[in-house]
Amino acid sequence: MPERRSRAHHLLLLLPSAALACGGDGAGPSGGGTGTTGTDPAMSTSGVDPTGDAPADSTSSDGGANGTSADGSSTAAAESSESSGGTTACVLGDPIWSDVDSFALDVAVVDLDNDHVLDVVLAGGSLSLLFNRGDGVFGAPTDFGLPAGFGAVASGDFNGDDKVDLMLASRSALAELTYWQGAGVPGFTQYGPYPVDGGVRTISAADLDLDGDLDVVVPVSGTSTLQIAWNDGGMEFALDDQFPTAGAPYEVVPADVDGDGLVDLVYGEDGGIGVRLNDGEGHFDDATSWVAGSGVLGILVADLDGDGDADIAAAVGGDDTIGVLRNAGDGTFAAMVHSPVGDAPRFPAVIDLDSDGALDIVCGNAGDANLGILRNLGDGTFADHETMATGDVGRIVAGELNGDGMTDLVLADDVGQRLGMALSHCEG
Repeated sequence: MPERRSRAHHLLLLLPSAALACGGDGAGPSGGGTGTTGTDPAMSTSGVDPTGDAPADSTSSDGGANGTSADGSSTAAAESSESSGGTTACVLGDPIWSDVDSFALDVAVVDLDNDHVLDVVLAGGSLSLLFNRGDGVFGAPTDFGLPAGFGAVASGDFNGDDKVDLMLASRSALAELTYWQGAGVPGFTQYGPYPVDGGVRTISAADLDLDGDLDVVVPVSGTSTLQIAWNDGGMEFALDDQFPTAGAPYEVVPADVDGDGLVDLVYGEDGGIGVRLNDGEGHFDDATSWVAGSGVLGILVADLDGDGDADIAAAVGGDDTIGVLRNAGDGTFAAMVHSPVGDAPRFPAVIDLDSDGALDIVCGNAGDANLGILRNLGDGTFADHETMATGDVGRIVAGELNGDGMTDLVLADDVGQRLGMALSHCEG
């Protein structure tokens, strides 16, 4: 591999001492703002007990101030799917909400303490860790103070010690990355901050150069660039490379879109979607862009039409739609097809709501303060949208949290300082 340019800026990481135990196989969908590496995106979550006193079988669904269901009932009807045993009705339950001190600007779902169940990491003014008791009930948040403005998180084993690490980024005009080293859960030792030239909203982690180490991709809106912090495997990072984007990038999803086994870069920018293909030598080809519409606020990459290729979906807030780019199989895409979903959608995620094998799309509708739902008809087209009464929803992460094998949703309220858990269940 060609030697990279001089590494003028070195970034260190942030690692909790718990071993990474619930790693996925990499076959799941990408994006949706999880910022998570080394976990299966099709895992689920359940109720939070902010007091830390709920019994193991509690769902924290009493009428108290914490752990209450969202106001209003879901307008998303249960679906039925045929199985060998007859008809199974599957439904996403109303969210169970709990108050948190963080504004929940970003959320990751990962096994922090090596107990083989997924925990929750919140970033938004402070770093909050919520540990899962094993049945989807969470103890009180463990909070770590952060400088004002930190609100993006990516997780993964950055230094190869089989422990989950965290990379955090501030969202200020002059952004910074920090890396924390675990000193025994829930303790951390912080390194940095390290400056980034411009404002940052999200970060992502992936092994971009196939050297076995996770690198960090930083979409920088202030300079309209993608910046890459290359990992040398020794807990040092170098912000060597910058790639221009057509507009201010909001989010980037590392994913293989052309089927060559290399991780490419897919990103949302002003008015469109950009793709840079990995050439296999630590470089990326010139960008190709597809028109999306105004106000792209969140993207995901997943096989939406069941043909084995990675498609792209974007929340197009200015048009009140979810737009889908269907992959031709070689990293090129047909024109975007839009589906109305609600007022000002943002941060889409995928989940198979009705267990029919096709990935459905959910998103937060900022203008309506609800959850928008698009059910996949199996070919990458969608039925008319449904809604669920939730209140404000920002980031959404899918994960299996309560041990029933069903994929649930973690909902981050970045306005009201709440964390919601919507549990899936099937009957029949």
